[in-house]
Formats: sequence, structure tokens, C-alpha cells
Amino acid sequence: MKLTDKLSAELPFSGLYNSMYSHALDDEEEQFCEYEAEYRQEEDGIPEELHLDAGEYAEILMDVTTYDIAHQAIAKKHVEVFEGVASKELGFKLPLVFEEMCSPKFYNFTTDRVFASITYGQVLRLFALSKKDKHARLEEMIKTRFTSYDGFISSYSNRLDKWLAKPLADWDHNEVGTLLRAVLGDVREEVESIMYDGETFYTAWSDSVDWAKFEEKVTELREEKGKSDETDTRA
Repeated sequence: MKLTDKLSAELPFSGLYNSMYSHALDDEEEQFCEYEAEYRQEEDGIPEELHLDAGEYAEILMDVTTYDIAHQAIAKKHVEVFEGVASKELGFKLPLVFEEMCSPKFYNFTTDRVFASITYGQVLRLFALSKKDKHARLEEMIKTRFTSYDGFISSYSNRLDKWLAKPLADWDHNEVGTLLRAVLGDVREEVESIMYDGETFYTAWSDSVDWAKFEEKVTELREEKGKSDETDTRA
């Protein structure tokens, strides 16, 4: 295998279900609905009888938002931020390229997973760092992630010697991801802090909304309210 050839790595990721990331996206939508209901309509001179409340705005957004667009944008940004944090911690550039985010059918036991490509040369470099402590942290990480217990049957050995017997070029995304975790340590808090500082979540959410359809549905609902008000007046 060439040093520039690509391997895949599963990165630490909190997912987009009941996580900091999902809450941040929800907050953007909720803040928008509250602002529209409490301030924007009055600023735009909309008659009070035609005002929509925050719940009505939220229902419209549910119909015109493709949330997967927001989720994919967040996952891609996560890889970008993770690369920066990892490179700083390791002391050398660790180029990562987003591959995909996979979501489980049910969130009972697992959450969304993010995968990125990494060159074989960089994996060799990570392995060399791990070797400095005789793979002690790698061994611990392997046992933590791949020891079977009630409700979980590991498809990987939890023994370091079994892992080291496999050529590094043949390691899959879970194995490379485990090596990365062992060498890097837990940087999720720093990654999430950077993710939250800026326009990341607003942009991801806003880009997932079909704003033309949103305005159309808002207009339709106001027209319905107007007709209802006319009927009540005549009665």
C-alpha cells in the first residue's frame, strides 16, 4: 500500500439525537419561531388577528425543512473542526476528509456515526506514537470498546496481540478510529465548544429550510385566519 492511499476512520461523534448538536439545532428553530411570533409580525405591520403563534410557525417549518441537509452539514463541519483540534494536539497536520454520516434505524443502543478518510502514511504515524508507550493506551481502548457484555457481542477481539498481528494496511474504520482515540485522547469537549461558537448551527438549519415554501404556507395560513375572522364577524 502507498503512503498516500486512503484508509477510513470512524471519528468520535455525539450524534444528532438527544445530543448537544441536536439541541443546538432545535434552539435555532425555536428562537426563530419565537422571534417571528413575538416581534417580526408587529415590525412588518401584520394585523394582530392574522398573527401566527410560535407553535404554528414550528408546524410550518416541520413541513418545509429537510433536516437531513442540516445533519449532513453538521457532520461535515464536525470533521473539519475535529481535524483542527487533532492536528493541534498531535503537533502535526492530520488531514481528514469527510466520507459519510450513517444513522441507525433505531437509536436504542447507538447513535449517528461519522467516517472520514485518512492516508495510510498518517495512520503509520499514529501507530508509531502509540508504540512509544508499548501500545498501553491502545490496549486499554481496545478492551473498553470491544469487550463483550450483556446486550453487546463484540465482533472484534479485545486482545492487543490479535490486533497487532493484523497488517495495519488492512485495518478497518473501527480499528483506525480506535487507534486515533488511543493516541489523541478525548477531545470531544473542545471540538463541541468550537462547533458551538459561531454560526455553524444557524447556517446548517437555515440552509435546510425551503424558505419559498415557508412564506407560501405562512401566507396560506393567514388567509385562512382572515376568512375565519370574516365568518365570525358576519355571524
